Amino acid sequence: MISELGALDKVGEKVEKLRNFLIDILFGPNLWHQYVYTLIVKMQ
Repeated sequence: MISELGALDKVGEKVEKLRNFLIDILFGPNLWHQYVYTLIVKMQ
């Protein structure tokens, strides 16, 4: 039982890190705008 709780705790930490990473990508002003700008420039 204790090992299961430890495993769930580790999974929760990984999920939180992934969530924060995705939020940084989606809402980070410099990176997101730079990425979109690069895509637009390469498409032309």
